[in-house]
Amino acid sequence: NDHRIKCLFGEHFSIPASHQDSEFRFAQFMVFYAPTFQYENPTLNEALDILDKKGQLLSSLLKELDNYWQTEIFPDDRVFQHNQIVHLHLFNILFCYYLFPKRVPTLFFLMNYFHKKKSSSYYYLKEHFTFFLNKLGRRHNYQWLSICCNDLAEIFAWLTLQCCEDNENSTKLQVSLVMETNYFFTQDIKNFLKDLSFIELKELSYEEIQPIDFLIVSSVHLMPKETDTSYYVVNFLEGKTDYVKLYLELKKAHENKKFRLLLKRPERKKLPSIKPQLFV
Repeated sequence: NDHRIKCLFGEHFSIPASHQDSEFRFAQFMVFYAPTFQYENPTLNEALDILDKKGQLLSSLLKELDNYWQTEIFPDDRVFQHNQIVHLHLFNILFCYYLFPKRVPTLFFLMNYFHKKKSSSYYYLKEHFTFFLNKLGRRHNYQWLSICCNDLAEIFAWLTLQCCEDNENSTKLQVSLVMETNYFFTQDIKNFLKDLSFIELKELSYEEIQPIDFLIVSSVHLMPKETDTSYYVVNFLEGKTDYVKLYLELKKAHENKKFRLLLKRPERKKLPSIKPQLFV
């Protein structure tokens, strides 16, 4: 019942008793007017019709966000703009803040409570969304964004984090084998690598400079001279290979590569600060 739900707010989210009624009523209102979608359903088409109408302020904002994503955040991504569920989540959040251009009740920050540890990808997204929303908030029709820019940037980062990670995972780790030319020695390793979606196996050339990220060698004596490439030594003479350890080393190298790519992206220019004003 209603009383039990209000009590749950206090038990699980430390919401004071004096605020529980307002939190509950706000939740009822937003669940009705701005539902959150997890899967494709007929309601999506109705909501998309609203987004596609000309002159919709929030629809225009999302279109600008799509352009910013493709030009600044992930220039090679052509999937994000067609992700209906993510766009409806973003639209719902914008709708809530458009109605209440100030920090919304505790309930809307439960993502921080449930979500995993903040990664470098999260901070990368938050930085870009902060820049984007601050810049947009200087326009006449979007001045209300100056009230809630930081909150929106944080929520947008959470909502698009999976899209970001999917893009990063499309970046393959370039791996080469350096070992004796023995079919039985190499075939098991190759079969293992083929099952790893983040790996691209490449032939190592001593004549051409190639972007090899990781080497799997049968002996340190086979390592190319003057290289600082990460490597893993497989001892075939022992009759077994520690594939778990090899996987962890490859995964670590892949995470490091993704992190380096994030660092190489140009930093966002800082906009001069402005004093937020409440527009009604």
